[in-house]
Amino acid sequence: MQNYTEIPSSSTLSDSLSQILNNDKTAISCNSGTTFPTTSVQIGMLCYRTDQLKLYQLIGTNPDNWRFIMDLANGIDAQFAAKLNAASYTAADVLAKLLTVDGAGTGLDADLLDGQHASAFASSTHNHNAAYLGITAKATDADKLDGYDSTAFVRSVNGAGPDAAGNATVNIDLSSRVAK
Repeated sequence: MQNYTEIPSSSTLSDSLSQILNNDKTAISCNSGTTFPTTSVQIGMLCYRTDQLKLYQLIGTNPDNWRFIMDLANGIDAQFAAKLNAASYTAADVLAKLLTVDGAGTGLDADLLDGQHASAFASSTHNHNAAYLGITAKATDADKLDGYDSTAFVRSVNGAGPDAAGNATVNIDLSSRVAK
């Protein structure tokens, strides 16, 4: 039987060679044998019972408490199949099960985008042209500023602009506009 053995620091290397090799085998392959180890046990250690073909893990001491993990006498596939029978799970069945837990707060809001339903977004075929300007359309008052035509504003002519006080001198020839 493989079993971990504590090696006293007073032992010489040559005297403890067989114990070291046994400990290495135990560490590599878990503890194994027809009985559970009773000395130098550590919580979490595994033991493969060769007489039962079962794997156990130590979960407590005083008294030692070994928890059954797996029966290797039966195929592992058979054990998983008993828990999850793939033949009874069709795509429709899986979908039905998912839909029972779908919705806000479940983490499965597959019908939402950033928490918003699809009705909150424009579809890929949506067209704003009826209510808004199209991509190639021109606004009817595009040549206006705040609804005013350009003739309503004073502009700088030949670089003459307002002075520091904000006043501008504009030379205007009104002779052509004065009625004769």
